[in-house]
Amino acid sequence: MQLELATRVVRPGGIIIVCASAADHTPILPGRPVDETLAELVECTVQWTKPSGDANRAHWAKRDLVCKEELMRLPLEQLSRILSRRLGEPRSTTMSWSHRRCLEQNRVFLVTEGVSSEEADAMGFAYYARTFEDTLAKALGELGQDARVVVNGPVLGIPQPAG
Repeated sequence: MQLELATRVVRPGGIIIVCASAADHTPILPGRPVDETLAELVECTVQWTKPSGDANRAHWAKRDLVCKEELMRLPLEQLSRILSRRLGEPRSTTMSWSHRRCLEQNRVFLVTEGVSSEEADAMGFAYYARTFEDTLAKALGELGQDARVVVNGPVLGIPQPAG
C-alpha cells in the first residue's frame, strides 16, 4: 500500500524511492507459465489462511510473495485481462496489478540488497541500487539538488505500532 500512497504524494515528474529489504528473496525463474503462477496463488491463499498452528504457514506466505513478484513482471495490459477475467486469486492478483500500475505510471527507484537489477527492471522499476545514497544521488541528479524529499517511515523517538 505504501507505493500506492506515494503516488498520491509525489508531484508529476517526481521520483518515488522504495527501500525494501529482500535478504530472503527467491530469484524468479523466467519462463514459468502464467497459469501455473495463478494456480499456485490460489493454493497459497488456501494454505496460509488456515487456522494458526500450521508449521508450513511461513512457506505458503513466502510462495505467495514469489508468485506476486512473478505477476509483476507481466505488462499492465495482461494483468488487467487476468483481473477482468477473474483468473487466479483476487487479493494477490489485484496487489500485483496495483503495484505494476504504479510502476508504469511513475518513476520508481528501488533500493534493496536481494533483488538483481534484471529482476528490478522486469518488475518495472526505473532504477535499482543497493544503497540509498546512490539512489538519492541519482534522483537529485535528475530533479536538481533543490528537489523536495518526503520520507514515509519510522520517526526516531515516536513509538511505532507493533506488527
